[in-house]
Amino acid sequence: MTRFVSVLAACLVLAVPVSAQSSDMEGPTIIRAARMLDVASGQMLEDVVIVVEDGVISAVNPSSVPESMHDMDLGDVTLLPGFIDAHTHLTGQIGAGTFTEAVTVTEAFGAFNAVKYGAITLRAGCENAGEFEIYVQLGMSELEALRTATIYAADLLDTPDRGALKAGMLADIIAVPGNPLDDITVTKDVRFVMLGGRVVKHVIDGRDMHSGGH
Repeated sequence: MTRFVSVLAACLVLAVPVSAQSSDMEGPTIIRAARMLDVASGQMLEDVVIVVEDGVISAVNPSSVPESMHDMDLGDVTLLPGFIDAHTHLTGQIGAGTFTEAVTVTEAFGAFNAVKYGAITLRAGCENAGEFEIYVQLGMSELEALRTATIYAADLLDTPDRGALKAGMLADIIAVPGNPLDDITVTKDVRFVMLGGRVVKHVIDGRDMHSGGH
């Protein structure tokens, strides 16, 4: 229990600054993309515009797009809700010492690792995309696989303010190339991550323009 509390505290340390900084930019942020998946209906929308204000999605495909100093055209990608990993280990990585860490690694060190690996997991889009591929290989549809880390996970964790891209939801948004309903493996190549309205990853020409967390 003590280790769990330590890890939880570390995750909060990681999360709070990101939320606090989501309001650093004045005015709305506009995100444009070739596609967006409505995970609830399964409909793939095209030529999508999402308006983000104060860390929340205020509109999807509005009739009138507000002027903004922060207008991003992500191009030929599919927008998805940020993946929710309902089961992950953040205090370490599997290795030669994995089975001895319970008696050789202190709780403080585990909490320190949780911040480090939590940040890595966040920048990857949170969910282990390799699991999606396994689910599909076992017979699950691509849409149902994506739902396990979006609307189903949000329901499991009782967090109704996330898991889908629609007005009123937290602006937790990722972008992947291609169409994940045709090829689920594209979820391994997350090109863009927004957390609570703040961009934490944006890959352009193979380079992450936010690699320093700016």
